[in-house]
Amino acid sequence: MRTAENLRSKATKVLPKIEEIVKDVSDKVQIILKTLEQKNQRTKKQEVKEETMIFIQEKCYQIEQMDNQLQQYTNLINPIVETKISKSKYESQLNIEISQLEMFKFDSHKYEKVYKYIDDYTLAIKRMDEEIIDIVQVVNENNSFHLQKVYQMEIPQYFVIHGDRVVTDQKCFDLKTNQIIFNFETGSIDAFSLTDEFLIIAYTLYAKIVVYKWQNDTYEPYSKGSILNYGGQMKNEFFFRFRKNPYLEDDMIFYAQYRKSIYMITLNIEKISQSKAQKLNSQHEIADYNFINAFLMACISDTEITLIDYIQAKTVGVIKFQPNLCCIVPNQFNMSNMPIYIANSQSAYNELIVQDILSQGFKGKARLDGNKVPLSKIRVVNFENSEFTHVLILDEDRRLKLIEFIIE
Repeated sequence: MRTAENLRSKATKVLPKIEEIVKDVSDKVQIILKTLEQKNQRTKKQEVKEETMIFIQEKCYQIEQMDNQLQQYTNLINPIVETKISKSKYESQLNIEISQLEMFKFDSHKYEKVYKYIDDYTLAIKRMDEEIIDIVQVVNENNSFHLQKVYQMEIPQYFVIHGDRVVTDQKCFDLKTNQIIFNFETGSIDAFSLTDEFLIIAYTLYAKIVVYKWQNDTYEPYSKGSILNYGGQMKNEFFFRFRKNPYLEDDMIFYAQYRKSIYMITLNIEKISQSKAQKLNSQHEIADYNFINAFLMACISDTEITLIDYIQAKTVGVIKFQPNLCCIVPNQFNMSNMPIYIANSQSAYNELIVQDILSQGFKGKARLDGNKVPLSKIRVVNFENSEFTHVLILDEDRRLKLIEFIIE
């Protein structure tokens, strides 16, 4: 705006002008004081009082005039300085265009909730009234969507998919035959697929990890050590909730939780103790975390989502939400022109409502048919259009369905 640029231009000239005026007054006062001091030194004692009083009377008037001038400038500035600035607000009505997609599926069970986020494409979902989880993906094949079950298991302490194997609770199973093909050392707390070749197992003592290499149809220890080295105080400490950042290409950089903080870890795979760990946040509790884009991640607790710039390691925003609600960061999210997320309403679980992170006036809502409720955002394998956000939902019978939406 031309007016705004004009205001900024004039504002940049104000401070130098004020500094010039103040310096001029200060210099003149110093000259008066110096002259008075010199007069006192030159004048005879009997003449001091009379001559000094005459000088002071002459200069007092000048000082008073300068003070009045400064007060006039102060009066001009005060209205601007003391004005309470209110942020400009506007309302922007957003439309959430929802489409339900036909999905060819396996013999679907009834489901209760997301048990674990594995990656953007893969979720573990707990069955209704069963202590069993199904690991699922949605795959696009020639514009036809398929709900694919990767594996099913009883609820474990931890698990990870590594190639055509699943590692869970110190055991490794073949995904096809479901046979145990390897047993790991006891005392582990979590596992993480570093690359197709390397697997990380985390242990409950001294934040220890062991890197295993898959070769010759078995796992062989490759290296081990502690990423953090705080001595004896780390005896019962450990890393867990490992994540690969899909926006980074370096396989040796990953993320993990330690106590209540998320760390970015640059792994020295040959010598674990020389790895680097940078703390990104510190908050009360973390239920999960994931990555939004090439610089932003979301740390999720029961009542809020903390947005963190993981490049600069600083918090950029906090989203408050009610417990047990589904919170979806759309693919169109952008801190500059679309700083929003979508959450279902506490009073109507099938209603999706725009949540304005920066209170910039964004509004909007949409309703799912019937008593369907959103379960979790998921990315579709082999789907190229990144503007569409896909969400797994539960229908009235608690069976999985797929919708997509775009915000306009």
